[in-house]
Amino acid sequence: MTPDWFAAIASMISLIVTVFGWSIVHAKQMQLESLKGDIQKIVSEHDTRFEYLYKRRGEVIDELYKRIEKIIRLLQASVRKGRLNGERSPEEQRDEAINLIFPLLDYYYQNRLYIDRELVQQIEAFISKTFEFSINIGTATNINRFGLDPNLMNQSIKYIMNAEKVVLDDLPDIQKLIEKQMRAILYGDASNSHKVSEPIAG
Repeated sequence: MTPDWFAAIASMISLIVTVFGWSIVHAKQMQLESLKGDIQKIVSEHDTRFEYLYKRRGEVIDELYKRIEKIIRLLQASVRKGRLNGERSPEEQRDEAINLIFPLLDYYYQNRLYIDRELVQQIEAFISKTFEFSINIGTATNINRFGLDPNLMNQSIKYIMNAEKVVLDDLPDIQKLIEKQMRAILYGDASNSHKVSEPIAG
């Protein structure tokens, strides 16, 4: 073989190695681009899911607060001393508030997945106190049907005072806790961030 032949073979081998090396690099680059695409897709899906959950959580909190605030406002008006001109009677306001409790309860149980444990506890405490108010008022009303017996009247007054305590003392405190927790969830209060990261499961 002549030197030119060896040179041609060497050149061909060098070309084959170069092409083979390029094909390997190209394949790796294609795999890397595919992996980047998969990662971007996963990140995009996660962001979309998180955005939906955050938006839905905000909607649920907003609706729960509106319902809770209206019930408290009606109950407070029902036990307030004195009436404004044209204002509905305490009984009408009280009845409306009590009638709003069960729709609130339905909405809460249908959406409690979106709120965290501490807020769940506070809302359930609120619901429990409104039922306590309703029971006290109902008991007092039933007692009053038996006439003007002094002993029964004293019992009725006791139940009414218990109901007023729930509205004037207990519910405002619970409302403040609910507001604080809702703000922490919606605005990311750093002091409560460790408490708002875990929605209730089921």
